[in-house]
Amino acid sequence: MAYFRLRGVAFGMAAAIGLLADAGENIGIDFEQGYGFLKPRSKEWRIDEGKGVGGSKCLTLEYPESGRVRWLGCTRFEIEPGCAYKMEAWVDASQLKMSKAERPSVGITVYDGQGKRVYSRSTEPVVDNEVRRDSWRRYECVTRTLPASARTAEFYIWIDGKCSGTVRFDDMSLKPAAANPVDTLCVSAYRAEAWEGDVTFRAGYYANPFKNPDGDLECVLEYAATNGTGHAVGTTVDGIASVTVPVAAFAYGRNKARLAVRRKDGTAVLGDSSCEFTREACPMPRKVTFDSVGRTIVDGKPFFPLGMYWGTVTAEDLVVYTNGAPFNCLMPYGRTEKAHLDLCEAVGVKVIYGISGFFKSIAKAKTPQKAAEIEFKYPRANLRRYRTHPAILAWYLADEVPAEYAPILAARRRMVHELDPDHPAWIVIDWPSSVRPLIDGYDVFGMDPYPIGNHGGKDRTEIARAAKSALSGRESTYGLKPMWQVPQAFDWGYYRPTETNRTEVRMPTCEEMRSMTWQAIAGGANGIVFYSFFDLLKRDNWPKERTAGGWESACTVAKEVKAKEAVLLSDPGPAVESAPENTVCRTWRTGDGTVHLLVCNMTREPVKGAVKVDGREVAVDMPAIGVKWEILPSRAN
Repeated sequence: MAYFRLRGVAFGMAAAIGLLADAGENIGIDFEQGYGFLKPRSKEWRIDEGKGVGGSKCLTLEYPESGRVRWLGCTRFEIEPGCAYKMEAWVDASQLKMSKAERPSVGITVYDGQGKRVYSRSTEPVVDNEVRRDSWRRYECVTRTLPASARTAEFYIWIDGKCSGTVRFDDMSLKPAAANPVDTLCVSAYRAEAWEGDVTFRAGYYANPFKNPDGDLECVLEYAATNGTGHAVGTTVDGIASVTVPVAAFAYGRNKARLAVRRKDGTAVLGDSSCEFTREACPMPRKVTFDSVGRTIVDGKPFFPLGMYWGTVTAEDLVVYTNGAPFNCLMPYGRTEKAHLDLCEAVGVKVIYGISGFFKSIAKAKTPQKAAEIEFKYPRANLRRYRTHPAILAWYLADEVPAEYAPILAARRRMVHELDPDHPAWIVIDWPSSVRPLIDGYDVFGMDPYPIGNHGGKDRTEIARAAKSALSGRESTYGLKPMWQVPQAFDWGYYRPTETNRTEVRMPTCEEMRSMTWQAIAGGANGIVFYSFFDLLKRDNWPKERTAGGWESACTVAKEVKAKEAVLLSDPGPAVESAPENTVCRTWRTGDGTVHLLVCNMTREPVKGAVKVDGREVAVDMPAIGVKWEILPSRAN
């Protein structure tokens, strides 16, 4: 593991904030004058002449095959509480031997006045620009608004201990977030089209709450109205600007809408974001769409996707898949032809058609433009070929794509919208931090937390990650995007053949699959696609005890979900007012007014307490990773 930090006291608060406030000036290190803030303590680190970005100097680490690289001593610098910062660094890892799942992690850690860590954020690689067609890649991130306790910060670099070789770093900098601090503007209506009711516009924004408290701000939506230009004032709370407007107020057709965040006293506009919105005269006759609360609608009827990932579709496997199991869809990784779609249609199973393979070749292309030119051909052809097939449920655009490909993913989604008016675009994201940066690239999203037997820190291995990822995803999309989650139904040992710890690296039990699935639903999921069918049935080279019970467990849990389908497709219920710690809850209200309450214990310890909902308290006494349903009769009864 290699790690460096900025330590000590370099300059006073006034000087530090002055640096940040001056136009275009950064706190950073370019290595032209040597190590700058750094104090190297081991021979593995050095400054290289002519090896940096554009032939400049850079920091180089010779990472040995074995042995320990000591930390560097560095100077910690001061930052401004309430600010959001953009960090940038350039990394050349082309000569670093590492697994495909790993990459250098470069970021910032923030501390309070007593030196306690209060926040940390890692950068992510973004697509190289055309000027630098070399092995250097730009990493960047934008922090959240820093808390009032924030006082100092330091850069860090972390590299997996299994790596070896050479890695270089250059031009590490930190500056206040961009001048326009308002994120992508999102619309509650599917494909930003509506014909009745209300439509909500939301965007995240960055503002120093100590200089611009929520009470001093407002957001204003400017739009094409029936009688000219309309303006609607909305709310700014906890970094989210939100405006709701009746559809009837908009002019017919497709027009631009602009949301600005500004001070109420009129002294400043913090930033703005725009999108297009279409007022239709009547509902669009789509085969698959989403309603205002994120439910999937297929051929005009509510539909709860319940499926699994597949390899290649075969008639033999479909017999197993549909023999008493309640699955209504599948997502095949293998090449899918018309004959495969016909087989699925014959047994009443919908297909999420994969057109995500283009991302595998992007890394080989020198520019995003070249990657798009090479790879758009295949998905475009399949969109045109199969868009009218009755088995199609959605298009699978991306599998764990990093945030750096947001522009290409957004272009892919636009292509789906242009070529196929009837089906949505689904992607699955592995890192919560990528959900919002990729928000322009999907109609429906999912996340795939696989905690049972996973590697990494405590947050990655706790079963509570199933709910936390769903809740985080819903928060990152402002509650406006439908979510089909991907629970774990496989053994991590399949993908890590050297693992010998059979206690931790194993197939999830039925109770664990049940917990992860219902946690995802309680966290907001409107569909479930397990990973994976081919893992459960196609791992013949693994000991039988690895897969024993896996398929039966998945079927058992799927049947339990199917049994609640009518509830899951009913209207959202009243908000949960309070609940015991370490639980996640969700409610629905059926047509007779009955409230159905789902409570999940996210931990491996018993939980006891009360859930308050609809003005009533419901006592819960739950075992480890327990799942509980409660029925609250209609007040009219």
